Amino acid sequence: MHRMPHSLWNGGKVGPDLSEEGLVGHSEHWLIVQFLNSKAHFPASLMPDFTSLTKAQQHDLAQYVSSLGRKDWPDPTKSQ
Repeated sequence: MHRMPHSLWNGGKVGPDLSEEGLVGHSEHWLIVQFLNSKAHFPASLMPDFTSLTKAQQHDLAQYVSSLGRKDWPDPTKSQ
C-alpha cells in the first residue's frame, strides 16, 4: 500500500481528506470499485489501483473507510 497520501487526521496532502468519509454515504460496491479502478469515478485520479486486494481485504477496507467519521456504530458486544 502507499504511504498516507490522503489527509487523515492531519496526514498526507495528495488525496482528499478521508477523516469523515463514512458520512458521505458511498456504498461498499462504490468504494471497492474505487479501490480497484480509481479512474472509474474520477478519470483524472492519481490514486493507484489496488487490484491485488483479496475479496476479504476489499470488504474490510470498504468497511474501514465507511467507518471514518461515524459515531453511530452499534456496540458489537450487545445483541441486536
